[in-house]
Amino acid sequence: MMKSTSWTIALSVGLCLSVVDARAAGVFAQYYHGENFDVPAFTQVDATIDFEWGSGSPEGVDDDYFSIRWTGYIVPLYPETYTFTTLSDDGVRLWVNGEKIIDHWTPQAPTERSGTTSLPLQAGQRCGIKLEYFERAGGAVCHLSWESASQAKEVIPASAYAAPWIEGFTGTRIGRPYEVGESIVLCTSVIEPDDTVTFQWRRNGVEIPGATSDTYEIASIDYVHEGEYACVLDGLNDAFGLWTKTTYLHVVDTGMLPASGVVGLGLLAGTSLLAGAHALRRRRRP
Repeated sequence: MMKSTSWTIALSVGLCLSVVDARAAGVFAQYYHGENFDVPAFTQVDATIDFEWGSGSPEGVDDDYFSIRWTGYIVPLYPETYTFTTLSDDGVRLWVNGEKIIDHWTPQAPTERSGTTSLPLQAGQRCGIKLEYFERAGGAVCHLSWESASQAKEVIPASAYAAPWIEGFTGTRIGRPYEVGESIVLCTSVIEPDDTVTFQWRRNGVEIPGATSDTYEIASIDYVHEGEYACVLDGLNDAFGLWTKTTYLHVVDTGMLPASGVVGLGLLAGTSLLAGAHALRRRRRP
């Protein structure tokens, strides 16, 4: 087990995780092709939700027919009920601490929609949010604001977002092809979680039946296993659900690769990533 001042991560032979700095604040964004989260495009951490794309779109998706899911944590300043307002073109849905307070999943011109939390938020404590948005055609806009008895209405600033507790980082092609008959273990880890966490591995965007633990082992690789792999992590809070980015497994015939030695844990020391593996990070509560 490796330790740093803020992180703990488990290591095992295979595709593993390592320690990554996770101090940057923001809201985790998953971008999709299609207006109903049809095909994953890319993920990133956005500083805030305050976008005016006009007739264009975020780089990496088409100008029309795209969707975005933002998940993260905000830290309110006052122990009060808060009203959240979206200004969007087109549809939006917003959850705060798992409570859906805005639900307008239809095309519209730029329009404000508001909802108020049923319970006060706690000053200085993280509050989970999830905002879903789709763009069909024409202009594309999405802003998220808040207000309370003491908080003036404003677009939620970057300074109000806490660092996401779990974030996905870019995976790359696995460091080498794998021969038919070899085995591989894909790993994710959340050490000392504050919530119950579930895991669901996917290949080419489709759930792998029974692959619901923090590791996924292919005991005997075949051509059907070639493809892009990712893991979706979910917790009890409806706002808590994040993907790792994909990594690609390339399969070749038996005997196509030169003989190589076994990779041991000693080779992992001081290495940020092994063989292009995903890095997934978990921040402890302050």
